[in-house]
Amino acid sequence: MFFDEDYDDEKREEMEERSWLKVMGAALLLSLVFLIACAAATEQPFRQAYQDCIERGGNTLTCSQE
Repeated sequence: MFFDEDYDDEKREEMEERSWLKVMGAALLLSLVFLIACAAATEQPFRQAYQDCIERGGNTLTCSQE
């Protein structure tokens, strides 16, 4: 990154640390969004299979084990 020469070393280190924190925060946020999207995508087929089992006359215990 480009820094003005007016900044002393302490300010430069502080700015570099903040930029890394922003990058890591963005990566964490994207990971969380991806995890939620995957969980939502995989929940629907299991919910549908459970509902089908109940409609076929299964009980809560046996259908949750399928």
